[in-house]
Amino acid sequence: MGRWGSYFAAPISTIYAANDQNKIMTRTTANELIVDGGRVVGVKATMYDGTEVTANAKKGVILATGGYAANIGKVLDANVYWSTEYLSTATKTTNRSSLQGDGITMAEAVGAGTTGLGFTQLMPISWVDNGNLAFGGGNYACWINPTTGHRFVDEGSERDVLSLAEFRNGMEVNGTKGVFLEFYNKEQLMPAPMQLAEGDYEGRYYRRTIAELPELFAELGVTADPEVVVQTIRAYDAAVMGQGEYPDVGKAIASRTIGNVQKDENGKYLPDTYDLDNALLTIRLMAPSTHHTMGGISVDTDRHVLTADGDIIPGLYAAGEVTGGIHGGNRLGGNAIVEIFVSGRTAAQAVTADNE
Repeated sequence: MGRWGSYFAAPISTIYAANDQNKIMTRTTANELIVDGGRVVGVKATMYDGTEVTANAKKGVILATGGYAANIGKVLDANVYWSTEYLSTATKTTNRSSLQGDGITMAEAVGAGTTGLGFTQLMPISWVDNGNLAFGGGNYACWINPTTGHRFVDEGSERDVLSLAEFRNGMEVNGTKGVFLEFYNKEQLMPAPMQLAEGDYEGRYYRRTIAELPELFAELGVTADPEVVVQTIRAYDAAVMGQGEYPDVGKAIASRTIGNVQKDENGKYLPDTYDLDNALLTIRLMAPSTHHTMGGISVDTDRHVLTADGDIIPGLYAAGEVTGGIHGGNRLGGNAIVEIFVSGRTAAQAVTADNE
């Protein structure tokens, strides 16, 4: 709730406070841009109950309709970044189902150019069953190949590096590729805005001791030798405590062990207290899913929408993920919120400047 208030509630309040006539219309789908004499002058839309709406714009229209990560057909058609061995119609998304790229389609209908449509970022920590963002991060956990029982990537790597490693090392579950196992200590909080509920969530996460891994693996179809997994975790924890190298692959940052261990008054690990046998672990099943589309409408630095030839389309501006050419092939985590506010303000300032 804190993030909602910081990111979105305050701007919404600002919109309403700026003008008594301002209105935010929810459950309303924009369908078509209105063009008069080569200039975009409004939008046609339809409310949830079928009521047609026409919004006339005196100064300009700003498209801020988001990306198309939920439109897997569009992602696959444009894809140049990921191997077709990994992406398929079974690939899931973290996005709402409404993120279909409608704003891009509307802009193209009035002559807008596009750029970077072939680049889609995958979220490497998504739930296997529905693709939703599972939250978390790589510094607190150990990621295991469900076939070999070994670590396969530095868990703190960039999202595209992690996703590719998951595809190459994970198993397939009900058509979802790249499924891997994440292990962390259940008694330690996951670094996320929300925590997992107690107990198990069938198909997503389980709470087990190492003695219970053989039965769990048999249930999940995991073919890795549980003893190899245990050895991997012990070696991983030894490295966290400064007693050896990380097994299989290195790791830049690790915040804690998977097993139980005490620390002295200075925060230094006491290896003699280490106990993995009695630690309750959280085992999560996750896989990559589409998250953020780097491609979109072509714009200039003032957020004017451009044609394929680079000409400005009068009256039309765009901000946020609906645009392309900002993040290259892989967006850095956290930059989307920054882009929303910076590009939105830039577009608004351009509208004002163009109508002075």
